[in-house]
Amino acid sequence: MSPQADGERLRDVLLRFIVDGGEEPALAVFWTMRRLGEAEADDAPAFIDAIRSSEADGLIRVQTMHDRPGHSWSAVVDDDYRELFVRANGPIGDVEDMSGSLGIWCRITDTGKARLREVLGPRAREELWRVMTRHDIRVVEVWAVDEALAEERLAATLARDKLAVDMRRRTMRAETFHLKDGTEVHGVHVVVPLVGRANLH
Repeated sequence: MSPQADGERLRDVLLRFIVDGGEEPALAVFWTMRRLGEAEADDAPAFIDAIRSSEADGLIRVQTMHDRPGHSWSAVVDDDYRELFVRANGPIGDVEDMSGSLGIWCRITDTGKARLREVLGPRAREELWRVMTRHDIRVVEVWAVDEALAEERLAATLARDKLAVDMRRRTMRAETFHLKDGTEVHGVHVVVPLVGRANLH
């Protein structure tokens, strides 16, 4: 693969890994990419180039956070990229290992989501869903393209997280929702109350 093609691939992988929203630490993203075989340690320079070019094209926003009182945000400078290169090129760690400077953080923009939708193409039916467990109001919410998929994803979530719900109080209505990449889906919204003690894990 040519360096240009590999750079484009890393940009798209970066967008895919941060599409969940919120700020994501670039170093942790790169470690995850390495764990999943999407990158190698010597891809660190290309990964940094992917961050720089993605920001220049308006696909992501980058900031740096320093581990000091208030965890203040500031603009990214060359020293931040140099530190990212050194740590990204070293052993894979965990977010808990990111002591001192917490480094560069990335956030996907609406332009980045549009780019990701273009890359991913039409989504398969099995991907058209979202699930949220709301311990604050004691419900599990499922959005899906149809009732069958909603029930399937609900059952999977209850089994995985060992949750108990009151199916007698289940509600469902037609609703348009959006996937994390901004894809609009016309489907259903299912809400089921939790029962028992809150699962804090």
